[in-house]
Amino acid sequence: MEEIGATVVAVYMRCLFDNLKAANMLNMVGFIHPAQVSANSGSLTERSRLVANRLQKTDGEQIFMMPYNPGRHWVLFIVRAKKETVYFLDPLPGNRVVDEEAKNILNSAIKMYNSHIGRQGRKATIWKTLPAHQSNQAP
Repeated sequence: MEEIGATVVAVYMRCLFDNLKAANMLNMVGFIHPAQVSANSGSLTERSRLVANRLQKTDGEQIFMMPYNPGRHWVLFIVRAKKETVYFLDPLPGNRVVDEEAKNILNSAIKMYNSHIGRQGRKATIWKTLPAHQSNQAP
């Protein structure tokens, strides 16, 4: 079992990008490069600023996919800056806890985004954990 590197994740993101482009949906979804934000990629401030800069380059309606590796395991954050909401998806079953460093990066980035657009914003970002597995059963 070898760990999947950031380059492999980035290539997969590129495939998603191409599919979104073909479907004329690029205005709906953006990506944040995993090698620039995952653990050991620089200071917390640098990574927060990188995410904030990425969020500031849109109208705020776009969702951002941010794969993150806190150490030997990939998780996904889906960021909705305008709604000040972050969704957390961990593919492993069980009650996973959001990595504190990732949480700090995204909380800071959303505060920077709000400052950039001149909005007061909430006191705290809304965090939601998504289930790891979807049921195939009909409701």
